[in-house]
Amino acid sequence: MIVVDASVAVAWFASDEASSYADAALDVIAERGAIVPQIWAFETLNALVTATRTRRMTESRFLEALEEIASLPITCDPVPGEHVSADVLVRLAGVARTHRLSVYDAAYLDLARSHGPLATLDAGLAAVAKKMEVYWSPGGGASSTHLTSSR
Repeated sequence: MIVVDASVAVAWFASDEASSYADAALDVIAERGAIVPQIWAFETLNALVTATRTRRMTESRFLEALEEIASLPITCDPVPGEHVSADVLVRLAGVARTHRLSVYDAAYLDLARSHGPLATLDAGLAAVAKKMEVYWSPGGGASSTHLTSSR
């Protein structure tokens, strides 16, 4: 199982963001599944809506993308409706503050620490994931050759 962020998911569907790295992550997800923080669905959907609004994606491709995403073995953590403890909030804030990241990005790193490596095309997030030794690479090692600029 891997953790996947929205930058990878958007690359599956937005032709101008296509990536062999994202395609390799999709293959792993199809075989072993993925886990994502709750914010992932909103980030991914927002990027896809924006892609249709700016005519980088057709309406029919947008609808296909939604169906494809829903069919993938992706688990949301925590499960919607599950109580989030103060310990989790403190931990996320600590990661965000220490690494100068958004709390959203810290949520991906937190999941990667406990559930498997993080697949991301965000250069800044990938750099921190590498430092924390939780960055996913198709070849098993960390590499910066697949990265795009930070959000």
